[in-house]
Amino acid sequence: MTNIKIGVYEKALSDDTDLYQLLKAVEETRFDYLEISIDDSSDRLSRLEMSKCEREKLKVYMSEKELYIYSIVLSANRSFPLGSKDPNIRSRGKEIIQKAITFAFDLNIPVIQLAGYYTFFSDSRDGNERDRFIEGLKEVSDYAAWNGVMLGLENMDGKDILSIKDSINIIEDVKSPWLQLYPDIGNLVANGLSLTEELKNIVGRTLCIHLKDTRRDEFRRVPFGDGEVDFELAGDLLRKQGYRGNYTVEMWNDGDKNSLKILEETLNFLENKMRFQK
Repeated sequence: MTNIKIGVYEKALSDDTDLYQLLKAVEETRFDYLEISIDDSSDRLSRLEMSKCEREKLKVYMSEKELYIYSIVLSANRSFPLGSKDPNIRSRGKEIIQKAITFAFDLNIPVIQLAGYYTFFSDSRDGNERDRFIEGLKEVSDYAAWNGVMLGLENMDGKDILSIKDSINIIEDVKSPWLQLYPDIGNLVANGLSLTEELKNIVGRTLCIHLKDTRRDEFRRVPFGDGEVDFELAGDLLRKQGYRGNYTVEMWNDGDKNSLKILEETLNFLENKMRFQK
């Protein structure tokens, strides 16, 4: 049986945005793959403009070194949300997702995580943001299908997609097998939701799972073990369902010189609590 893989989010490693350096950093850890970020910063958005030659060179490097990028956190759409009432913003948002899909196809990256925000800023809301969000997702899901890249919808903070049920409702409205779940366990807890209820029957829909510690209404930068997430319970629930997909550790070490040591301690903590069936 194929082993479960545990990946790491790039912002847990370094503030460096050079993909070669990030992959080399992963090589120094026990993690199995890298999850990269394409946020709205110029450095990370510029990844989508890499030439075909640059992409091929990176793909060859990853193959030769057996270092892999499994997923992309596409948070740039917070600034260019699909549910915005501004058609220019929606158009730019779809363009970014389509470019990310092409980028993923070229580099053999199987999964792109999309944030569950209809629109990130309140002045973009007029009551129709959910409908526009679904319309945009249908379009980019078709593009994902043509390229063989999976899209994973993540439950977030805010007002829109907070629970697994919220995510499933969107997925069922979009009606594309290329859009599935990318649950974030920490966000569930920070939203005051029950892991026992939320993690029911998700296995057949789930591409990967984000692991981070949180507290009620505190969604980021809570050190593992200091928060309120019951990782032992989560591991038991997922194991009983027969979940065999990947997990990605999401954390922000903000350029800490001891980031690799912190990551080793975090991985030890999670292995002890969740008892991954490696």
